[in-house]
Amino acid sequence: VTTNVASSVRVTDEDRKVIRSRFVSRPGWSSEHINRLLSRVPDAKPPFSGIVVDDEGYVWVERPSPAGAAGTAIDVFSPLGIYLGQVEVDVACRPPFTVRYGILAGLTRDDLNVQYLVAYRVRVPSE
Repeated sequence: VTTNVASSVRVTDEDRKVIRSRFVSRPGWSSEHINRLLSRVPDAKPPFSGIVVDDEGYVWVERPSPAGAAGTAIDVFSPLGIYLGQVEVDVACRPPFTVRYGILAGLTRDDLNVQYLVAYRVRVPSE
């Protein structure tokens, strides 16, 4: 069992706008139905937004980011479940990301909403 207490990230008005925009464009979705769905969105995001196990057995746990955040925070655990630290990626790297051969790779979008691949060489701290 691995325990790492992370502070929760609040669901913001911007997050709710993004959720709303995904439903507004769907045919047959009334404002009443969308509002009912939005009322069920919790006040805080889940403690993680992605989990990846790399080729060496290390566990990479992506923390949720506030809406519009420029970066991504990823907690790293040893194959035995020991918390090793946090990796900060300077772009919003959306799941799924992957870690293989010491390279963390994922997808992000630029200001024009063009998707592209980012890759970072990472070194896991010693236990």
